[in-house]
Amino acid sequence: MKAHLVTITALCLAACGASNSSDTINSSNSIASGGSGSSGSSGSSGSSGDSGTATVAPTDADRDGSAASADCNDNDASVWRRINVFADLDRDSFGAGARVSICVGATTPAGYSSSSTDCADDNAAVHASMSYTARDADGDTFLVASAGSVCTNGVALPATYFATPASGAPDCDDTSASVWRQTSLHEDFDRDGVGHGAPSSFCLGAGSMPGFVASSFDCAHLDATRWRMVATYLDVDGDGVGSGAIQHSCLGATPPPGSSFKGFDPLDTSVAGSALVSDFDLNIAGLFVESEADDDDLP
Repeated sequence: MKAHLVTITALCLAACGASNSSDTINSSNSIASGGSGSSGSSGSSGSSGDSGTATVAPTDADRDGSAASADCNDNDASVWRRINVFADLDRDSFGAGARVSICVGATTPAGYSSSSTDCADDNAAVHASMSYTARDADGDTFLVASAGSVCTNGVALPATYFATPASGAPDCDDTSASVWRQTSLHEDFDRDGVGHGAPSSFCLGAGSMPGFVASSFDCAHLDATRWRMVATYLDVDGDGVGSGAIQHSCLGATPPPGSSFKGFDPLDTSVAGSALVSDFDLNIAGLFVESEADDDDLP
């Protein structure tokens, strides 16, 4: 291609220290000599010039002081560095879930945390998991052994969880505050207050189980007038004190007619006046005891 030459005026030549010869500049910005003139005494030939290497400054489009090559967003001056964090949905400063990489500035933005330990990221009141060994789910103060972990505020276990094992008898039903004690009872068929038969197990509170009692010695479980085996004595004279051989009978509160629960009458005959004497009236070894049951008017 034919170079297009532009003649440089004499003023430019004079300023450059050249003679009347003319220099030209071609379209490729190189300077070509236009004659045989020489340069000034201290200059070099006009056909030669100095060359150097230019320094290029780093690009920082958002002017945040961080070069584009290191800036995670060079279009936003408020952010420039990349960090790995966890989502903090409940904004309690504890995150959870998978690690994510975000572009930030001087601080971590709200909704993110460097921690991943939040055990309930939908509840800002709790974040730390704590172990327990006993529970009181129904709040009746009676515990059951139950080991596990629960999400807490990081300071203390919730009111119905305990770190120490339960002491004493465990709660037989931790879903109901009205019952807590396990007990064995016997059925009271005749409702005389004394049970019979094999025991049954019940979970109770302060009250009792209707139709069941703790005792099991009812000797006549279908007769409410009798429930206990007792010793009786034949009371011939009817003074309330019998004598003779012991007779074991299933009775209630009172002995049957002609019998007594006492068996030490020294004169228990049908002879008239024998009812005035019983061993309650005897002075034995200095011990005097009066029985008003014989109506002998002794003190």
